[in-house]
Amino acid sequence: MVKILHVNDYRTAGGAEALVEQMISLQRQRNLEVDLFTIEDVPGYRRTPLGYVSSRRCCRCLRARLNAFRPDVVHLHNFYHVLSPGILATLGQYRRRQAARIVMTAHDHHLVCPNSGMRFFNRDGWRLADPDRLRRWSYLLSHRWDHHGWLFSLLKVVQHVWHYRLHRRHLGLDIVFSPSRFLADLLEERGCRAMVVPHPIPSCTVNVSKATGVLHMVFAGRVEPEKGLAEFLAVMSDDADDVLTVVGDGSDLSRCRRICRERGLRDRVAFVGRQSREATMRAIARAHLLILPSLVYETAGLVLLEALALKTNILTSGLAGTGEIVRDTGVGFTFVHGDRASLQRAMKQVHRAFDRGELDNFNLSSLSASRSEQRFIDRMCDAYAELP
Repeated sequence: MVKILHVNDYRTAGGAEALVEQMISLQRQRNLEVDLFTIEDVPGYRRTPLGYVSSRRCCRCLRARLNAFRPDVVHLHNFYHVLSPGILATLGQYRRRQAARIVMTAHDHHLVCPNSGMRFFNRDGWRLADPDRLRRWSYLLSHRWDHHGWLFSLLKVVQHVWHYRLHRRHLGLDIVFSPSRFLADLLEERGCRAMVVPHPIPSCTVNVSKATGVLHMVFAGRVEPEKGLAEFLAVMSDDADDVLTVVGDGSDLSRCRRICRERGLRDRVAFVGRQSREATMRAIARAHLLILPSLVYETAGLVLLEALALKTNILTSGLAGTGEIVRDTGVGFTFVHGDRASLQRAMKQVHRAFDRGELDNFNLSSLSASRSEQRFIDRMCDAYAELP
């Protein structure tokens, strides 16, 4: 029996943790012996600047788990927030002793940029990093990679340089699974062996009818500046009857509320806060259109797949993984991120499709079969077995 140890910063938090839980469940259904190591398995952990770069305590605890569990495959996820990339050295030592395979699912751009969202910050806010210039030392050292300030940025740069520029520990990964071709190409350029494994289209069943009357839209996720909700509200038509439900909260919530007050949208935009997964799925299923107007390079956009599974159309920027979902499925609407005119044109297309009754007239049965949960886990486990 193959033994697999998944390693992730947190046990529960967000989308990455939901996918880890899904993967563990699917692998256990195949009678594989699977375990999970997180920061909860590190007694007495305290976050320190040195520990952020490389945590000795986390390395010791992981080493103890490896020796006790003796996995054949160690599957990494997010590990740079608290566990630290120092664990890559520990895993390298374990692989040399046990001939284990070390793989990773890339949930963001951590391996290629000090900022996992590939953003840098300045006085005016933030901008997207240039992927072609990220490998230059001058570009790396002259930009601020954390919104908290230069000190936090320095820690991210030190972590990145120490592990990936000097020790090149990412090259010790046997394979990196990427949900998008965009990210896979970046990883390949940096010497990683990357394999595109798109996230599965979930099997969602919610007994809710579509809203009637006007166009109903929904936003579900973290209300943060990079998600673009404020920019969407700023151009939301004021001469239409569209309504929008915002499920979630975050640091940009007050700005979004203020825009609604100033534009007279309070009767058309409902902020319902963070909801249970069941309630969120019901809100998505009831809507005609899910919006994800993200301003950053999203790797996957799992909520877009959930919406399509619930027969809810999608509107998103054409960046990276989210744009790939629209192109691969042939369903949805895209706009150029940061371009108000492009977003307004996309919304006009949405309205025309809604008026014709065509917004939810799509069939993903063939794609759902090729991107089912079982097909997803089969590809991953096959890749485990094919590694030398």
